[in-house]
Amino acid sequence: MKASLITICLIFPSALVASDEDGRFMAGLRERRLFSLAETYCQARLKVGQIGSTDRAELTVELIRTLAEHAMNSRGSQRDQLWQQARDVATSFNTTERPRAVLVRV
Repeated sequence: MKASLITICLIFPSALVASDEDGRFMAGLRERRLFSLAETYCQARLKVGQIGSTDRAELTVELIRTLAEHAMNSRGSQRDQLWQQARDVATSFNTTERPRAVLVRV
């Protein structure tokens, strides 16, 4: 996982700055159907304890979008697993980040 994040940082260094840029970065990865890379990036950024609640909410939304698009482009049990993972991410966020939970629900 660390190697993947390092690769992302080297290939896309501008993706490490603002949340708006995170959104564009994630959209670009999804357009290229680099779902696993986008998921890894989001999960790594969410593990960083120094991001604000707004950024955490936006990254969670991006992760859910990525998992949903990945599910739509998958087949069989992998599709079901990805949909469940998206639901789990939303549920987890909604129980820990009450003030921003409405952003994830929408």
